[in-house]
Amino acid sequence: MNQILQTGQIRSIKSIDGQQLLVAIAEYYVTANLCEVVLLGINPDDATERDFCIYPSKNLLPFGVTIFCDYTGPIATSEIEKSLVVGQLCSECIGRICDQSLNQIAPFSYSLYLDHNCFKRGSYNSLVNDEFMIYKQSKYSEFWEKTIPYDNYEEMIESRERKYSGIRNPITIRQIMDRYSTEEARNIYMNFTEMTLSKRLIRA
Repeated sequence: MNQILQTGQIRSIKSIDGQQLLVAIAEYYVTANLCEVVLLGINPDDATERDFCIYPSKNLLPFGVTIFCDYTGPIATSEIEKSLVVGQLCSECIGRICDQSLNQIAPFSYSLYLDHNCFKRGSYNSLVNDEFMIYKQSKYSEFWEKTIPYDNYEEMIESRERKYSGIRNPITIRQIMDRYSTEEARNIYMNFTEMTLSKRLIRA
């Protein structure tokens, strides 16, 4: 049975050659059948100053991860919804990192949500051709092959919304959750969807 998709979840996707890539869900666009994800690494000591990391903790994660802030991309829901949830990260911080990456801010200016200290900034000083950078670029290439190409991000979202539901609704689950409780958010979203569909049928 598939587990419900939620922001902050750590899941896996398969690369073209069948390798597993760990990602964190930053945004979940229900009507577009799409998730915006951030690529993760499994060794927090590999995090450079451009990245964030989290070390193993009995209360949070049984394993450590590196959050590759520069490596974000849209993935079809079908690519990720059947995978198991292997961990949970702060959804607000992952969402903020993704927003900053999409807006292409200066890499060393990445920051966490408000006054959160969920993740630690990396300190690994990598060289252009060292073993880790070669590994990181290969993972990014595999990740990039699985993402949905686009020229304009908002137009891509709207196009997928029209394709999968006919609803032009750019609101995301994380934006709703930031403002309402889980139950309230679900009711608001369902009511909005039903109302939009009704209007669409009337116009038709």
